[in-house]
Amino acid sequence: MNVDATQLATNFATYDIQPFQTRYTQKLSSITSQTSAINQVKTALNKLEDAAYEFTKPGASVTQFSTTASSDEFIQVSTDDNPDSFDLDIYVKQLADAHQLSIGASGSSPSDVMASGGTLTVGLGGDTTINIDDADQDASGDVTYSEFVSYFNDQFDDSIQAVLVKSQGAMQVLFSAKEDGVDSQFTLTASADSGLESEFQNASDNPLQVGQDAVIAIGGKDGLELTNNTNTFEDIVQGVDITLKKVNQESDQATNVTVEEDISATMDAVQAFITEYNQALTDIAKLTQTGNEEDSRGILLRIVPFDLLIRSWVV
Repeated sequence: MNVDATQLATNFATYDIQPFQTRYTQKLSSITSQTSAINQVKTALNKLEDAAYEFTKPGASVTQFSTTASSDEFIQVSTDDNPDSFDLDIYVKQLADAHQLSIGASGSSPSDVMASGGTLTVGLGGDTTINIDDADQDASGDVTYSEFVSYFNDQFDDSIQAVLVKSQGAMQVLFSAKEDGVDSQFTLTASADSGLESEFQNASDNPLQVGQDAVIAIGGKDGLELTNNTNTFEDIVQGVDITLKKVNQESDQATNVTVEEDISATMDAVQAFITEYNQALTDIAKLTQTGNEEDSRGILLRIVPFDLLIRSWVV
């Protein structure tokens, strides 16, 4: 009889390591199941924590509020988590705008020469004068439109922005205040030796848009007037911001805005927390139960007791 020594050795080796392999497979399966169970608990606790945070974060309240407006055409209302209740009629009289000026360009390309010298004085909360020839980046003796715009923006980047705009071959230099409101109004005055004196004087005398504040009336168009340098009135009532969208016309009714406690939404929020709390307790109890004739032992029982899981979340 022929004996296959290789096969015989393989069989003995297999029989020898099989108990260890079986224990390893069982242990790996157990660890995998425990890891999955721990992740399930973490998910449940995270959901519970998120639900609790909605009531405990800074400024939050258990009480929920509802916001209603008779129209969304003229204003937009936003509230924080704990606003004051109110009922107001709001009439938009004027939107806030930024001041804008424009001068026509003698050239049609940004590389065309704008000036060879002179000064430009910007009047905005006081006068600031710059030398136009300081914008001559390539030391050619002439300042192009693109060089001037770049230099101007470097000097006034926090208050006014200059841009070149072009349409149908005609180019203009547009100057716009970066902020809305009356305080954004500015003037531009060029010296005579710049060759641009009349252009800038005409621009200052005839702005494209005048910087102005937003104006609303509380209680209707003849009510209490409030002004603001932007179109958003922050905390007009505690916890309530109003952003203006459109000016009311003479025949328009004021927009009625109401913020009040919403009992139904409050009950829904509380119920959502209770649901997440009960689900977390159910998941943890099932995974840590001691077991009996009807229910199997929880896979996490030997790892961490139920009460310790709860205490760790509460802390």
